[in-house]
Amino acid sequence: MISIIGAGPAGSYLASLLDDEVRLFDYKEEIGKPIQCTGVLTNKFENYIKEKKFVDNKIYNIELNSKNENYTIKLKKPEFVIDRHKYDNYLLEKAIDKGVKFYPKHMFKDFSKNKIYFNNQKKYETDVLIGADGPLSKVNKMAKIQNNKKFWIAKQIKVKYKTNPDTYRVFFNIPDFFSWIVPENEEVARIGCASSINVNEHFESLIKTLKVDKSKIIEYEGALIPQYYPFNNYNKNNVFLVGDAASLIKNISGGGLLPAIKSSHALANALNKNKSYKKELSKTVLKSLNLNYLTRKMLNKFTEKDYDNLIRLLKEYKIDKLDRDNMRYYDFIKPKLAFLSLKALIRNI
Repeated sequence: MISIIGAGPAGSYLASLLDDEVRLFDYKEEIGKPIQCTGVLTNKFENYIKEKKFVDNKIYNIELNSKNENYTIKLKKPEFVIDRHKYDNYLLEKAIDKGVKFYPKHMFKDFSKNKIYFNNQKKYETDVLIGADGPLSKVNKMAKIQNNKKFWIAKQIKVKYKTNPDTYRVFFNIPDFFSWIVPENEEVARIGCASSINVNEHFESLIKTLKVDKSKIIEYEGALIPQYYPFNNYNKNNVFLVGDAASLIKNISGGGLLPAIKSSHALANALNKNKSYKKELSKTVLKSLNLNYLTRKMLNKFTEKDYDNLIRLLKEYKIDKLDRDNMRYYDFIKPKLAFLSLKALIRNI
């Protein structure tokens, strides 16, 4: 028996892949709400999930903006803006169709001697426990697998705001992250930012700069984004972590949906075939997350002037046709780009 805590994308998708009998628990009654995500999926997800009934929009360009410069990069393949409520429930339905037993309104409390305890006084026996319960994973805290986790705080609105529906806009206006406009269509966008500090100040500055009409805000959304760290652990004995609970996040973008799917595949292979989970993660997701980690460390040393210079150099080198799932880093190893990074590094030693 395998028990999974959390019926988000990682938990539900993993449940559908496992060969053993599976119980899936979640504290919510309705899965997929509140929204805590920009909802951008890179094209690689098509390798795992063919259905697209949860797609709201397709993105063909990424527009980069610094204080004084901007540059639009065309994507090699379109990316997808999804409806998280529909997406999460689609994955849950696939798991239930596979025979997974789903238990809503079950708040995880403790795990001891192969028994799971919930706040509603229910308890169940299990051989394996999996935490797919998000950034503040209670399973992780109970098992003490990852300590001293760090986060970015994200704040976002869904608002009536006219913007190019083909283009995902990024603003390098925050010291340790960025702001964004993700279009759902020509009339509605998801606008937000993230930072480890002062996120409310950054957010208010953003919507003022973008001249957002607050009366047209449809809903407010917020989330914690766990920061990936290369030396993390992902399991202890018969307790495992996947997705956000495992801090498997792209540190450049904060994207966690595809790493969640990939980590679910890795854990399913490990449990179904009695393999090492860490080795399976290394095959599928850790290499790219390590590169993301190093790149974010460098970007966090950039000043506004550095970002201006970066975008000028992207224009000069005509960086284009980007595939964010298969980024060829040697395409970016240009003399002037390397020199810019070196200057930022030396300045912060």
